[in-house]
Amino acid sequence: KRIYDAIYTGGITKRRGAMKILEATKIAVKQEPGLKILFLGTYFPSELKDEMNDFLIANGLVNNVILHDPVPYSEVSGFYSRSKTGLGIFLPIPTHRIILQIKIFEYMNYGLPIIGSNFGHIKNYIENNNSGITVNPENPEEIANALIMLLKDRNLYDQLSKNGIKAVDEKYQWKFMEKKLISIYENLLNDQA
Repeated sequence: KRIYDAIYTGGITKRRGAMKILEATKIAVKQEPGLKILFLGTYFPSELKDEMNDFLIANGLVNNVILHDPVPYSEVSGFYSRSKTGLGIFLPIPTHRIILQIKIFEYMNYGLPIIGSNFGHIKNYIENNNSGITVNPENPEEIANALIMLLKDRNLYDQLSKNGIKAVDEKYQWKFMEKKLISIYENLLNDQA
């Protein structure tokens, strides 16, 4: 049973959108009072968890947001299985423009439509696979609207969920990536010969 409306996993920082997600939750609960958002991971710096807790108390969101501590990686799948959507809200700093967090593929694998940043690789993977909605990560209202849309539009939710699973099954598995990696090494070796 999917009890969390959205999940964020991994390192939890302001640059990775922690406070923007909380601000979006504050907006979204006006339409969905029973909304449940789960943060699962390590808080950087550790004081951030206290700051997030203070925000929850000040805004009456204590029953809507769970600030979970990290769990062994083998237990993360259980949380994915109990979640409806995956959050990939990364602020537009140079690092986030060039890297792609593995969580995006994990969300797809578990059929979680993604709400992700509208720039860089994260945008490309979400849009090219039609597996979620991209938003301005600095705009809590856009994040909230995307979440409400996914929770209310069952057809859209189901389509994005299926597309994510299909993308992982057909493109993003080691057996496919292995061939690409070997090809890259072979080309590099041939260029040096």
